[in-house]
Amino acid sequence: MIFPPRTRPFSPLVAVRTAGVTRAAVGLLAIGSCAVGGANAQVRLHDGSPAGREVTGVVVSADASGIFIAETVADPKVGRLVGWDRVRTVEGPDAAKYEPYRALADRLWRARTRLERGDWLAASGILRELAPAQARRGGPTGAVVFEGLLRCELARGAHAAALGAWFEWLMCMDRSGAISDAGLTRPGNWVGGAIDSPVGAAIVVDAKTALCPALPPIWVGQTAIDAAVSSGQWETMFPSATRAAGQSASAGSPEEQRANAVTGAYLQLYLTAARAEAGLPVHAPEVGPQVFGVRLVRLIVLARCGDAKQRDAARAGLATLATGQSPDGAEPWVEAWCRAGIGRSLIRETEVPQRVRGVIELLHVPARFASGSPDLAATCLAEAAVTLWELGDQSGAAALKAELLAQYASHPAARWSRLDQITATTRDKGPRESLPEAPAPGSKKAGGV
Repeated sequence: MIFPPRTRPFSPLVAVRTAGVTRAAVGLLAIGSCAVGGANAQVRLHDGSPAGREVTGVVVSADASGIFIAETVADPKVGRLVGWDRVRTVEGPDAAKYEPYRALADRLWRARTRLERGDWLAASGILRELAPAQARRGGPTGAVVFEGLLRCELARGAHAAALGAWFEWLMCMDRSGAISDAGLTRPGNWVGGAIDSPVGAAIVVDAKTALCPALPPIWVGQTAIDAAVSSGQWETMFPSATRAAGQSASAGSPEEQRANAVTGAYLQLYLTAARAEAGLPVHAPEVGPQVFGVRLVRLIVLARCGDAKQRDAARAGLATLATGQSPDGAEPWVEAWCRAGIGRSLIRETEVPQRVRGVIELLHVPARFASGSPDLAATCLAEAAVTLWELGDQSGAAALKAELLAQYASHPAARWSRLDQITATTRDKGPRESLPEAPAPGSKKAGGV
C-alpha cells in the first residue's frame, strides 16, 4: 500500500535500511575517489609556470607524458595536463604517484631552463637520455624533450639529427591533437609543453605552420642525411611516410597510419626531398592538404623533383608565395625558402638564361637573408658557385666559393665534393657580361622571377 507522505507509518526497519544504504553509498564514493586519485592534491609548480604556483585537484593519472589533475572527482576528464618539467613537487594523498617521475621532472626542468638561458651544451646530454622514453608519445613532456633536442641539434649544426628531432616533435604534437588544417594549436589544458627562447633568438618552430624555419627541404653535402635515407633509418622510424615517398616499406604501425594529414604530408615531402638529393627514385608528391605550410614545402620539392611542366608551375607558385599576402610581403624565412626553391629549380634546367636566373635567385638568400637563414645562405652560395663554374664564369665561381669558406667554413655545404673543381687560378672560359651580379641587400625585385 502507498501512503501519503503525512500518513506513512514510521518503521524502525526502514530507518535502519536507509542508514545502511547511505553508508554504502558513502563507501562507494570513497572507493571511486581512490580509484581516480585522492582529492585536494597540490601540484607545486616551478616559478614562472603559466598556471601560477600550483594546480590543485584530483590526480587522475601520472605517466611519462605528464600528470593529469582533474578539477573534481565527478568529472575526471576535465582538468590540466602538467608537463613534468613544470612540476616541483606533489603534496597530498597522491604524492606517491609523483615518486616514479621525480627524477624525470627534475632533470627535464634543468634541461629546459638551461636552454632558456642559451646553454644548449649543458642541456643536450640530458635530453638525449630522456628522448627514448618519450618516442611515440603525446603530451607536454615529450613536446619539451623533442623541441629541446631540436634546438640543441640546430645549435651544433647537426642537420640530420635536427630533422629527426623535428619529425619526433611533429609526431608528438600530432598525437596530442595540436596539428590540424588550421595549423599549430597547443592544447588549452596543457601546463608547459614549450620552451621560451632566449631574448633575440630566432624562432625554432613557426606557430602558424609547425615548420622549422631553419630546416627547409633544401640541402647539399649533407652526407648524414643521405646516409639516413639510403640506409633505411628513416624507413624504420616513419614507415608510412617513407613508403609514400617512394620507398618499399611495411604497412607501418596503427599510430603511424592515423597520423594527421598535415603531419603525414610534411614527413612524406621531406623524405622525398632527401631521397632525391641522395639519387634515389622518387614519386612526384601528391597534392596533400591545402594549407599554407604543406603547399610551400610541396612546391619546393616539386620545383626540384617534378617533370618540366610541374617544375615550371611550381616555380610560378613559389614566386607568388614569395611576395606574400600582406602589404609588408612574406615573412623573411618564407621568402628565403621560396627564392632558394626557385633558384635550385632553374639551375637544373638546360637553357643558359634559365640557369643564370637561377643563380640570381640563389644569391638573394646570402645577400638579403643571411642573418636569419645562415644555413640556407651557405647552401645557396655553394649551388651558385658550382653553377657559375659550369657556365664558364670561373672567377665568379671562385669568388663565391671563397665567400662560402670565409663565412660558413664549418657548414656541410662548404665540404660539398662538387666545389673541389673550383680553383682560383683557372682563367675564365668565356665573357662575364651575361652572367649575374648579386642582388643588393634589401632588394626584392632584383632578378625577380
